[in-house]
Amino acid sequence: MIKALFGLGNPGAQYEYTPHNVGFAFLDTLCDCWSSCRGGVCGRVQEYGVSFFCVKPEMFMNNSGDCVGVFLQKNGIKPEEVIVVYDDADVPLGRVRFVFGGGARGHNGLRSIAARVGERFWRLGVGVGRGRGVDLGTFVLKRMPLPQWEDVLAVFDKIYEHRSLMFSLDEKSSQAFVGGINGS
Repeated sequence: MIKALFGLGNPGAQYEYTPHNVGFAFLDTLCDCWSSCRGGVCGRVQEYGVSFFCVKPEMFMNNSGDCVGVFLQKNGIKPEEVIVVYDDADVPLGRVRFVFGGGARGHNGLRSIAARVGERFWRLGVGVGRGRGVDLGTFVLKRMPLPQWEDVLAVFDKIYEHRSLMFSLDEKSSQAFVGGINGS
């Protein structure tokens, strides 16, 4: 069962509404009461009889693992009890990828976390749909046009609708979760 949900992003108003900040934005839809914790801000959410932490590391993406590692150690949480929400430029806009373990797939936030706590954590990639020939570094730090950001918010609604499947953290439920959002 889930014990912590981490949303990845970069601190500062200049990064709001950028692909790299979809993790922060998603957590803001779940939690509205934040307090400081080492390296980030934290809140508690009660869903389906389970209480879990929501954490936004307030350091740049490439250092997210520092906050995650300290938080897990301090709270006695195992990496396999964690979901990390991040932007996935290789997934089309309006779709998600939800997997346990695996590589960073070029995402520096995931790479930082894996270097600190290992590979055994759940990953929820929210598709931001980078086009062909678009420089990844520029794309993830540029504000999304409003219609695209609205597509991201629509995915958040679908995630929220199917969240009980996501929170169970098992393979069968994760497949149903992705199918419910992606329509497959």
